[in-house]
Amino acid sequence: MLLLCLLSACERRPEAGLGSSMGATASWFPEPETTVPEPTWSSTTAVPTSTGDVPTGGDGSSTSSGYPDSTGSPPDFGTVGPKCNGKIDFLFVLDRHEGAQLYWERLAEGLAAFRSDLLAAFDSFDMHFMTVDGFAAWGLPGCHDLCADTDMCAQGPGDFPCDGYDQLNACDQVRGAGLTYPAGFAASNYRCELAGGKRYIQTSLEPDVATALECITTTGYSNIGGAHAEWSMVAALEPAINHQGGCNEGFLRDDALLVIVFFWRNFDDWAYLGDPHNWAEKVIAAKGGDPGKVAVIGLITDRTAEAPTVCPGPSDGSYSSYAEKFLYFFIEHYIHGSLCAADYRPYFDAGLALVMDLCGVEAPT
Repeated sequence: MLLLCLLSACERRPEAGLGSSMGATASWFPEPETTVPEPTWSSTTAVPTSTGDVPTGGDGSSTSSGYPDSTGSPPDFGTVGPKCNGKIDFLFVLDRHEGAQLYWERLAEGLAAFRSDLLAAFDSFDMHFMTVDGFAAWGLPGCHDLCADTDMCAQGPGDFPCDGYDQLNACDQVRGAGLTYPAGFAASNYRCELAGGKRYIQTSLEPDVATALECITTTGYSNIGGAHAEWSMVAALEPAINHQGGCNEGFLRDDALLVIVFFWRNFDDWAYLGDPHNWAEKVIAAKGGDPGKVAVIGLITDRTAEAPTVCPGPSDGSYSSYAEKFLYFFIEHYIHGSLCAADYRPYFDAGLALVMDLCGVEAPT
């Protein structure tokens, strides 16, 4: 069963506890837990406009959020009506920061099931799929020189594509451009050849959507800090990059639902692009200012979760991480999954149920 500043840039600050070696793990990154907190969900017609306390709807009622029941049934999001017109634009924002190595196996397992389920659920839909990570540069630090000297990168994985440096095009190192050549640890490590020649999958053209989708979402992780997933998310949705001549030309469609899968291991109350309302303004502007046309499946910190929490830090409802503020304050339709849980599949299931509900799609039998 299916469950389901660009406006003002901030100075970058060092990320505490992160080393440059893949063999060393920062001590404050939690190990996988055996329990899986239930996903927190929200689907409401209220449009939050404040960065202050937890927002309420225009009629004074509180945001509809909570936990699915214990029976395993998907949450009832109410009558929100089809918002898809048979079209969905999926944007996968996948953090490849070195700290993400602790979570990659869980993410890969969750993504594999999600890809299969969503293709089955929306087999008659016209969908676009695009992936971005938190970096603008391609490959792994140090590999360019090593590849030039020895035709291999000893500090990278055995299948690192040294020949990729000679195959890069202008958009491969543009922040926010669709990722078609994942390279790194546990990455695809080859060019994803997509039908239509775009930097995103078009299901109307792609002969093997499942294989193509696996390729662009197998980003793996890097051996460098400083990833800015929120920056890449916003950059991918900017008008210039989506209009004619842009790296993502044609990805965003006015009559499609935008679904963002947002995986980010940032535990801080700080981000390169400033406050979460800056991100939200850009994301919602990409859909003509209609927050109802955006849904986010967030695999992020769980400090705001009511019970049980897994990630380190307070769980007093303080919305202490920026990623949680982004979801709870500014996104109308979202699923909040715990980054630190042992299994991400329940969160992807809940996200799929949300998207199906928004699109008026019944679960496949």
